[in-house]
Amino acid sequence: MSPNDSSSTRARVPCVFIHGWGMNSSVWQSCQPYLPDWLDAIFVDLPGHGGMREAPAQSLDDYVRAVAAVVSRPAVWVGWSMGGLVALRLAEMFPQKAAAVFLLASTPCFVQRDGWPHAVKPDVFDQFAALLLDDVEKTLKRFLALQSLGVEGSRELMQQLHDSMKSRGLPVREALTLGLDILQQTDMRDTLAQLPQPVGMLLGERDVLAPSALAESLHALAPQTALDILPQAGHTPMLSHPRQTALALQGFIEASLQ
Repeated sequence: MSPNDSSSTRARVPCVFIHGWGMNSSVWQSCQPYLPDWLDAIFVDLPGHGGMREAPAQSLDDYVRAVAAVVSRPAVWVGWSMGGLVALRLAEMFPQKAAAVFLLASTPCFVQRDGWPHAVKPDVFDQFAALLLDDVEKTLKRFLALQSLGVEGSRELMQQLHDSMKSRGLPVREALTLGLDILQQTDMRDTLAQLPQPVGMLLGERDVLAPSALAESLHALAPQTALDILPQAGHTPMLSHPRQTALALQGFIEASLQ
């Protein structure tokens, strides 16, 4: 069965896609053609980003309340990078709206802590916060380069990210500052371990922000989580490996909900 095969007897599944720091919903465009026909895909912009640039937010929970409003029934929540934290928190705050959670190149805790070595050093986000005060676009470009690091075709991938970022206007500075705070301060390991909904994770083998070395720690933390590693992929598998990413999501949904 191809990713786009549909069935008249298959129940349609609402699925909400949440982007990461500094980006917007256009980052999913490469992946969209490979999604199955029975998936009702909803691509959202977080407050301060894309079409929601004028919407205010002061916390992770504000992000959650904004995206939760797009559905009235249980959905699968797909969170890329920082969007994974939004998806996890949403499943915790609005369990009636979360049928399942799929984390893409994401982690419940992005910063190194005791017993959590496979993460970003705390000063990395401090450096981005300092740069942000001087030049928003330059800071975003540096972050795009970090996301593309170590991946074949990294220059082309970085250009794709840059085009997606600018296609709907740069995010507002306040949203970027909030996003860095969320990445630096949020620790949702306990949430992931206790979440009753099905959770799937897809990590990139070469990701430097949510490294594949996390797999062992994640298995120990939440053994019920369905976790796969995508070979040769970095932090943006929906751009570098769109078909494989869509198939992994489809497989998770079919195993969890169908």
